[in-house]
Amino acid sequence: MMRVIFLLLLSSIAFQSNSQTWNNYLQKRFKSYGIWADSILLVPNDTSLNKTGFAIIGTTAYIGNGTKWSQVSGGTSNLRFTSNVVVNGGTGTKVGIWNEGETIPLAGKLYDSLPYILATKCNHPSYVTPTASITASPANGSYERGTNLGTITLTAGGSIGNGGAYTTNTFYQNASPLGGNTTTVSSLTSTQTFYVNRAYTQGAIINDNCGNPDATGRINAGSANSSSISFTAFDKRYWGYSTSSPPSNSEVLAVAGGSTDNTVSKGKGAFVITVTGTNKYVFYTYPASYGDLSSITISGLESIGAFTKTVGNVTNAQGFAVSYNIYTSNNQFTNTTISFNSVN
Repeated sequence: MMRVIFLLLLSSIAFQSNSQTWNNYLQKRFKSYGIWADSILLVPNDTSLNKTGFAIIGTTAYIGNGTKWSQVSGGTSNLRFTSNVVVNGGTGTKVGIWNEGETIPLAGKLYDSLPYILATKCNHPSYVTPTASITASPANGSYERGTNLGTITLTAGGSIGNGGAYTTNTFYQNASPLGGNTTTVSSLTSTQTFYVNRAYTQGAIINDNCGNPDATGRINAGSANSSSISFTAFDKRYWGYSTSSPPSNSEVLAVAGGSTDNTVSKGKGAFVITVTGTNKYVFYTYPASYGDLSSITISGLESIGAFTKTVGNVTNAQGFAVSYNIYTSNNQFTNTTISFNSVN
């Protein structure tokens, strides 16, 4: 009986010893090949699969760029990438929004910021260059030759953009600097052109789309020119009837039965003169600098031979005299409407 009991006890000890060894082995195998299995987490020694993604092996993290894995430094609670990664998996490879050949800025970044890094590119900010503009009082535009504009007051405008601040304004008249922002034109006889140059200081550094200060493209101290504005002199052309041939200056300005407009050419095109009364001449006149007419038609018939051209000064409503070609009919008309056409 004692011998039987001893054998049972020995068997029990042997069984318990083998069971403990097998359990330890299972635990080791499970830890080595269950949780840390290379084929599941794409760990760095994988050579058959595309190495793109993120893996944690125990307390070590890795980032794949398509062809290789790079280790991330730190412990499980503060993992950081040790270097940047260049996407290098061949044409068409993408890691997040990063394309083949681009560098993913990972160095020093926490591993849990990876989704943000893979979805965000930090681009240089767009610095806005300062601009300049100019206005005038009275307003720029076209005025009859000889107009007294009086004192012209110029005002600078524009947008400082990402520059610092405007410092000085220099106004120019016909490309020559003025001493201030005013000038006097008592008789506008030729086009007067103005612009302003606005100096500004260096602007501040602004942040990129990731919130990082970025001086690329920063606005340095400089200046901006406005576009030009002009006061342009024009002459009128006149048509109507008169009692004398050629018409007097006052009859030209009165344009009885006709009208006037700003000269753009010597030929007026189709227009009408309505004669009221008896024995009236009809006339058409424009600045002599435009040259002679080639044709005048009355009611569709060529009639330039029925007019006499004279050259004389016409003093306009501004009191300014200009040399004019004056075409006056050889015949007189009574209470009639004449369809007139002139051709350059």
